[in-house]
Amino acid sequence: MTPTSSPWRFLVDEPGFRRLWIATAISELGSIVARVAFLLLIHQRAVQSGGAPESATALMLIAETLAMVVCGPLAGALVDRVDRRKLLVVANLLQAALAASVPFAARADVTWPLYALAMAISGVSTVFPPSRQSAIPDLVGLERAPTANSISSSTTSFVIVVGAAVAALVLESFDKDACFWLNAISFLVAAAVIARLALPSYSGEQHGIRAFFGGITAGLAYVRRAPPIAYVVLCYFVSFVFIGLWLPIMPEYLRRHLGVDAELWLPRSYLTFGIGGIIGGLIGPWIGRRFRSDARSC
Repeated sequence: MTPTSSPWRFLVDEPGFRRLWIATAISELGSIVARVAFLLLIHQRAVQSGGAPESATALMLIAETLAMVVCGPLAGALVDRVDRRKLLVVANLLQAALAASVPFAARADVTWPLYALAMAISGVSTVFPPSRQSAIPDLVGLERAPTANSISSSTTSFVIVVGAAVAALVLESFDKDACFWLNAISFLVAAAVIARLALPSYSGEQHGIRAFFGGITAGLAYVRRAPPIAYVVLCYFVSFVFIGLWLPIMPEYLRRHLGVDAELWLPRSYLTFGIGGIIGGLIGPWIGRRFRSDARSC
């Protein structure tokens, strides 16, 4: 690809990356639709039972975060030791089964199955980022990887905008169950697309429990030794803290203080995430080039 060509030529010139991009966009679209519905479901259950809606949605977010904290390092080590294509296919199929289970769990008289599903969905989702990030250089090469990552980031943000609109449409035309069924279908389609993706397998990796957890320890040590990586991790941490403050109160804030229907306005509030992410994805390559230029001049 020449420097003057559009970065979106990746979608034409790189069939492997195009397949991964399509699968990611489809599964993330379904996930956004389901996440909006999940928040509204927990909020609605709390309101109907006379409980505290803010506490209920906050507990859901805590359950998801705990799963990410526990499963994140495990997922990173797992990606280095198994066939990534098979791992992504299995993870998508498992996510499809979990998404399809939510409507049935919602019919129970107790809420804990929903929190358990939220944890499981969040835990399995930790497999996707390291698998995709490690696959991109293999599909497009190291030189093109920053541009490909920028495309993926911009697409994720655009999908948030589209997913929020789709969630509003589905909730208005059907019900929350339809959002979860749509999510399950999106994961099945993503699994079918990734099943035909060719990815090289890693070689020379040690196996066994000791080597597996040794990989986790090595990864954490690398973050401590690399200030840029530690800075990125800190930024992610801070962003999740503020998201954690915002998401639990938003449905009840819309209902009680603004006097609007949360099912209609919560999806629209998600648009702010997508718009900010699109802007960040557009300026990301420029910032990356500036950093590389500064590093060469030192």
